[in-house]
Amino acid sequence: MIYAETVGDTIYQAADITYVVKGDPDATPILIHGMANYFRKPAGEKEAGKVARFEVYLDSLPLVKRMEEVAAFEAK
Repeated sequence: MIYAETVGDTIYQAADITYVVKGDPDATPILIHGMANYFRKPAGEKEAGKVARFEVYLDSLPLVKRMEEVAAFEAK
C-alpha cells in the first residue's frame, strides 16, 4: 500500500514495505510501516518544485529482531 498527499510544497507519503531476511529458512515476511516527507523548493526560488529535503520515518525493530533470530539460527 502506498498513499501520498500534497500540502503546499510538501508531499507526505505512507507505505507498507515487506522484507524477507536473507537466509531466513522460513522466508517470514516482515511488514514495516513507513512515512516519507518530501520538501520541495517553493515557487519563486531557483529550481522551484524540485526536492530540497527528504525525510524517512519507519520502525525497523521487527526487521532487526528477525535478522537477529536468523543470525542465531545460522550460528548453530
